[in-house]
Amino acid sequence: MSRIGLQPITIPTGVELKIDGNTVRVKGPK
Repeated sequence: MSRIGLQPITIPTGVELKIDGNTVRVKGPK
C-alpha cells in the first residue's frame, strides 16, 4: 500500500488540492 502523505506532492499550476480528513479531492483541468 502506497502512502501519499509520506511524500511531498508536486501540484501543477491551476490544480486545487483539498484534504478533508482521509478524503483527498483534486480539482483541475485534465
